[in-house]
Amino acid sequence: MNEFPGYDAAHEEMMRLYCRSLPEDHRRRYAAVEALKIGYGGVAYVARILGMSRTTIKTGIQELEQMNEGDPQNPARPSGNAKRIRRPGGGRPPIMERIAHLETALNAVLEAHTAGSPSDERVRWSDLTPMEVARALLERGIRISRNTAAMLLEGAGFRRRKLRKELITGVVDSVERDEQFRSIDRP
Repeated sequence: MNEFPGYDAAHEEMMRLYCRSLPEDHRRRYAAVEALKIGYGGVAYVARILGMSRTTIKTGIQELEQMNEGDPQNPARPSGNAKRIRRPGGGRPPIMERIAHLETALNAVLEAHTAGSPSDERVRWSDLTPMEVARALLERGIRISRNTAAMLLEGAGFRRRKLRKELITGVVDSVERDEQFRSIDRP
């Protein structure tokens, strides 16, 4: 039996199913509409049924009230942009802003392990794997994951490059090749 006037179990399950199919901002406003329909105790009831925070539902109610203030034929999204679900500015700051001296430490780690193309200065690579970069930074007191290290390498324009042997195609002059080896062998 429900504590508040509400719906039967089948209707509650349908609410959950429908709510899961919606994007975040629509989900919030749908929960607000259901809570307003119920009236007193509706926010707590809908929060329990849909597994949402009461604060989220109250935010949805505020968004519905703001929608009433605008054009009723063409309501705007709370983000202010028809293509955005959330308002700009949310989320964590980039890792370079969160961890002091990360860029300096990363450059110091990569300094001895960086090579590049002599003909194109934009092409750089490192022989370190992202895991090796993460370990080297950990030795300097900066803890990041392998995936973060890979993202930092890519963001800095580095590529992974392995040494590889290539077969010589074409005709090789054995006398010239022998002379090269003799030149290398001389003290």
